[in-house]
Amino acid sequence: MDRDSALSSLETINTVINRTRRELSSDWPYLIWTGGLLILACLVEQWLWLRKVPHALPHLMVWGVFCLLVALGSLAIGRYMERHRGGRIADGLGRKIYAIWGAITAVVLFLVYLALGPKLFNPIHIWALATLLDTLGLFITGILSSSRGFILLSLLGLPVVLFMVGHPLWQPALFGLYIGGGQALIGLLTAGKRRGEA
Repeated sequence: MDRDSALSSLETINTVINRTRRELSSDWPYLIWTGGLLILACLVEQWLWLRKVPHALPHLMVWGVFCLLVALGSLAIGRYMERHRGGRIADGLGRKIYAIWGAITAVVLFLVYLALGPKLFNPIHIWALATLLDTLGLFITGILSSSRGFILLSLLGLPVVLFMVGHPLWQPALFGLYIGGGQALIGLLTAGKRRGEA
């Protein structure tokens, strides 16, 4: 490979990274919306845990409403952004990041099934496992998007998981505050930064 083609390849890689960074930094409304809803859902779940509600229906209702509100809010945000920005930026790296989060969500749901269905392990550890997997997702997102916010948030993951294992009764609230609060905070900081640049 000669010097010119190597420089051209580096420039192409840099362009893709910068475009992905712009795409992800424009997703701050999603981060605030889903992060805020996750905090709320986890606090309701925490209340159910403290009340020792044994039936699955109230727990399923909390997460069903959460998923519905996330979906409806995301559609509304997406339509608003399409009208005001002329469509979304889409590239391969951004789609890969979203695919990683989809895979992590699928694995967490499968773990919930294994714990509650065949009872292969104690369900009390689902929250800690989900937090560990989400921490990995935060780290990968931070590396791929060159986002210090996601990387710094991921570094808090292991201490949070260890605290959750030691205090299992408070796992839902800890999950919500760490994952949801972290996402919302990154969204708010990104929104502030973008306003400062405007």
